Amino acid sequence: MDILANLTNVHFIASIDAVTPETYKWIRGGNIEKTIANMKNIYKLTGNKISVNVTISLYNYFLLDKIKDFFKNKEYIKTVDFSSFAPEEDHTVGLLPEYMYNKQKDKLTKAFANHNNHDYYLCGTQAIKVDYEKIRRPSYDGNLADQQWMKDKFFHTLDKMNEHRGFDLCDYVPELKEWRINT
Repeated sequence: MDILANLTNVHFIASIDAVTPETYKWIRGGNIEKTIANMKNIYKLTGNKISVNVTISLYNYFLLDKIKDFFKNKEYIKTVDFSSFAPEEDHTVGLLPEYMYNKQKDKLTKAFANHNNHDYYLCGTQAIKVDYEKIRRPSYDGNLADQQWMKDKFFHTLDKMNEHRGFDLCDYVPELKEWRINT
């Protein structure tokens, strides 16, 4: 921190894909409270606000409004960018059935609709206005057998991470549990 205090013209960026202790720990493997405390300390020490980058994936697609609300009007935040999508085919939101994707997109469109604060940057709200077909989609492109295989692969990976983290992400993102059970 002493070194940071003496640097000028520095831009800090934090990759934060969830904001509750459980979801942050599951996705990032760390402690959100410690991350936020560090961000506040950097701001107090340097006067530099922190930018946040959110990478959208199946793991956090249903949490984006909570992330937005968490960072809204925080004095230490410069920008929050929701324009990055997970590049990996096995956890892109393009795996969701279209009705689930669209239901969440509609919810997010409403949640982000009245945003006017210039300190809270959403990259043109790309994350909530992007067309379903334009999201990076797996190569199965409609083949139901391949689509089921990709879904099974996603949940296999999720189960391995659940075992590693010691808890089930679906307990904190019920839409994933619904997708697993109902489709």
